[in-house]
Parts: sequence; C-alpha cells; structure tokens
Amino acid sequence: MKNLFSLILIVFLIVIISCGDSDECMQCTGTTANGESADYTICKNDDGTTTRTDNINNTAVTDSIGYAEGVAFFESAGLTCN
Repeated sequence: MKNLFSLILIVFLIVIISCGDSDECMQCTGTTANGESADYTICKNDDGTTTRTDNINNTAVTDSIGYAEGVAFFESAGLTCN
C-alpha cells in the first residue's frame, strides 16, 4: 500500500511539473481611447522574444519588444491587463 501511494504521488508530481507553461502571458482587454474594442494576449517567450496576439482578428506578431514595454503600451492605450 505504501509503494502504491508513493507511485501515485510521483506520477502526480510529474504531471504537475510537465504541465507548467514556461511562457509568461497576460491578457489585455477593454476599449481604446478612440472607442474601439480590443482583446490582446501578450506572452514573454523563453527565447527572449515577445508574442502579441490580437484575439479579435486572430493574428499574432513575434518580435524583440520587451514584455514589460508591451504591457505598458496596452495599458497606456486604455486596456486592462491581468
């Protein structure tokens, strides 16, 4: 019984560790200053790039703009990021 519990615990820990996403992402939504609805997801990638996805138009751009700068841009446009 003790071995079974240990095996279940090890499998659980492996699943938890492998399911972790190493990319840091934030969703920014709201209405811009000129009255347009916006919904973006910005992700910091492991390779130092940032991916910004327009969830309304289903388009994505990956480049070297910093993650913090990208979030600050969306917030300055009137969006709420969380």
